[in-house]
Amino acid sequence: MTDEERAGINIKTLPAYIAQLKNTIERLEMTYRKKHFDELISAGKIICKPHYTLKKSISLGSSHSNIDKALYAAEGDMNDFEKRLIEKIAGLKNIRWWHRNIERRGFNLNGWLNHYPDFIVRTESGKIILVEAKGSHLDGDDSKDKLSLGRDWQNLSGADYNYFMVFDSTPLKDRNSYTLNKFLEIISAL
Repeated sequence: MTDEERAGINIKTLPAYIAQLKNTIERLEMTYRKKHFDELISAGKIICKPHYTLKKSISLGSSHSNIDKALYAAEGDMNDFEKRLIEKIAGLKNIRWWHRNIERRGFNLNGWLNHYPDFIVRTESGKIILVEAKGSHLDGDDSKDKLSLGRDWQNLSGADYNYFMVFDSTPLKDRNSYTLNKFLEIISAL
């Protein structure tokens, strides 16, 4: 900071300055973590092994229980887009079951960030598909990061695992990012 900038800090401007400093540190940390994670993947030091087991039953505060092919008698809360998305997925002939992944308690992609995809889907052919729903109310600030980690997971996990990010309106210009209709076309072939 210049002398003038330091002199401008007072009791009113201090919270904004602290927030800006915190955001800068977090952004630099995330950039470092991503770079290091990519280096570890390139060096073959990060691998994916099956380790997650779905529970025999789950307990929820509020739930949806009227959507076909749900893995459990009741599944977790959903916003309008998530509900529309999973109803369309459940309507496909090749879907065996789906599960609303429980935020901060369910399955997560543990990498340079922790990402809990919205849904876990299993096809009749045995493929496991992770689906992250992005409705129009989301600005997608973290979407690129989640999509990148999801692609890493898919690449490291093998041919029976897929990751998709599904947007209500405009997808990212990136592989594995689709609108609902295009996604349904692709998943119906898995």
